[in-house]
Parts: sequence; structure tokens; C-alpha cells
Amino acid sequence: AAAAAAAASVAGVGAGAAPDVPSLVGRSKELLKARRPAEAVDVLWPAILAAPREDSGPLRFQCALALHMQSQHAASAELLKQVIELEPSFAEAHLCLAQVYTALGRAAEAEAALDEAATLRPEIAGWVQAQRASLSPPEGAGAAGGAEARGRGGERGAE
Repeated sequence: AAAAAAAASVAGVGAGAAPDVPSLVGRSKELLKARRPAEAVDVLWPAILAAPREDSGPLRFQCALALHMQSQHAASAELLKQVIELEPSFAEAHLCLAQVYTALGRAAEAEAALDEAATLRPEIAGWVQAQRASLSPPEGAGAAGGAEARGRGGERGAE
């Protein structure tokens, strides 16, 4: 219980209080840029649990990025699907989901996620088309291209 309270304190979540989503997203971006994804998960997870579900999309997105950086692709995919459920028009979540599906060897699902991103953001359709060539990464290179997709993520992306 003490460890959970300490993690909640670090995450900016007081007892019974809603988390400060913008500051937690900012902190997680700093940790991801510093290549400290495990710490980002430690900061984000208590906040995800404490936040009202409808407000938790940005926290879930950042946590999914951190999990993907740690090669926890299945967990990352689940969080990204939750983000898309909460914010269906968030194209960057679809782009990241395509990267995660690629890492999991699920090319057809990756292609569908890319298609949805291109539908939501027509200005990236050419870039999305170029990504189709990388749907089957070499062994051990599943995260390739993820930073580029996240870099297009506006305020929510890790970079």
C-alpha cells in the first residue's frame, strides 16, 4: 500500500484527487525523450487508474508509447485500442497502433490502422503509402519508424 501511495504521489495523484493530466503527459514526454520508459509507466499507470476514463486518453497514449519502447507490444496495442475507443479521430493513435501491429507481425491489422490514419489525416496519405513497404520488419526491428510516427503526434507524441 505504501508503494502504491508513493507511486501515486510521484504521479501527481493525491488520495481521491483527479490526476493533473497535462502535467503528467508533459512529465512522461520528458521521460520518454530521456529513454526512461519504465519510469514513464510508473508515473502514468496510477494516473490512468485514478483518472475518469473519458479523460484518460492522453495518459493511455503516453503509456502505450512507453510500453512499445520496452517491446511490450501486446500491452501497448491494448492501450492504443482503448485510446482509439475514447478518441476515434486521433490519427496518431492509429499510426502508433500500426507500428505496434507491425512489431507483433500482424501486417493486415497494421495496414488497416494505416488506412484509418490516412482517412483521418489526408495530408499524410503519401507518407502512409510509403509505410506499407515497412510492414514486415526484420527480426528484432519491430520499433523501427515508431519515432517518426510519434513525431507527427502533435502535443501528445513523445517527441
